[in-house]
Amino acid sequence: MTSGELKFALKVESLLNTVDDPEYRQMLVEVLMVLSLVVNEDPAQPLGHTVVVDHILQAANHLFVEEQRHLEHGYSKDCCCHSPGLCGGHENICVHFYDSAPSGRHGTMSYISQAVAQKLRHMPSPSECHIS
Repeated sequence: MTSGELKFALKVESLLNTVDDPEYRQMLVEVLMVLSLVVNEDPAQPLGHTVVVDHILQAANHLFVEEQRHLEHGYSKDCCCHSPGLCGGHENICVHFYDSAPSGRHGTMSYISQAVAQKLRHMPSPSECHIS
């Protein structure tokens, strides 16, 4: 079964439908979007192993929480930055991470992209990163 097959899309959709929390499901979709961009960019480079999407999302949340701890005006005073799960987010994801916009420096896609790069061990070289 390949990603271009309808059966694959239906399998992914049926798995996503088992996730009760809509915010968490949306975050999983965002992780899958970033993974699909990675695969489409370099199809000759296999992922090499099973990719656990939940682990990538947890890693992205961890990056977000760690950064909030170091920001002067971050959420560190009233969220799970002090104690995991304190803010009540589903699957111990910080509610402020859920509420972040997808784009921008502190957007969810930024943290998800970093987590995907770390999990896949493909940190781009400086020549590969162009800001336009």
